[in-house]
Amino acid sequence: MTYLKESPESIEEMFSNIAQNYDRANAALSLNLSPLWNNKLISELLKRQRVSTLLDLCAGTGAIAHTFLKKNPSASALLVDLSAPMLAQAKEKLIPFKADFIVGDACTTQLKNQVADAITVAYGVRNIANTSKFFDECFRLLKAEGTLAILELTRPENPVLRFFHQHYLEKLVPLIGRRIAGNGPAYQYLCDSIKDFSSPKKLSLQLNSAGFGKVEILPLFGGVATILLAQRKKH
Repeated sequence: MTYLKESPESIEEMFSNIAQNYDRANAALSLNLSPLWNNKLISELLKRQRVSTLLDLCAGTGAIAHTFLKKNPSASALLVDLSAPMLAQAKEKLIPFKADFIVGDACTTQLKNQVADAITVAYGVRNIANTSKFFDECFRLLKAEGTLAILELTRPENPVLRFFHQHYLEKLVPLIGRRIAGNGPAYQYLCDSIKDFSSPKKLSLQLNSAGFGKVEILPLFGGVATILLAQRKKH
């Protein structure tokens, strides 16, 4: 099976196929750093604003919404993802909390304007073919001065770290993905999506073009992952 972000149907099939083992594979592939990165994303978001209603796009198994709701049990979250099996995993995590779930395309949600105080997107932007369209949708869905908080796997700028990171992506990630999730091609796609992904600086410029103000870029673990925080302008 060939997975292409230009084909949302193939991406939906890929994530549906690995949904049951997704969290376990993520933990292994990130050397158990992904929960720390998720927590950092939510902590940085909540430093900047009060959030009563969170919209989690490309929500996957609900790890980000779960982290948010544990810190804010009186708040609510709306999760959107292409894959119904991924959201089924999320529903199990979020049983004690106020959460709703929509199976659909994050670029064309058909939700009302300014529906959320904040939007989170973790490990999802690089799976979207038209990021400009996606950022326009995020801008539409955010309330005035709301924050878009992105967490993505990226490539380190340090040449030495970049060399070892490249080796890890090419040699170990597909092997681990095949062993844990039973789908080597899915994790080969993951490697390729990281290598081909836009730099945080380029994403920052795209966010500015969509109407967001100053974008804060926070590298994690030497740039292996990156948080971007963008505030929606009033007008």
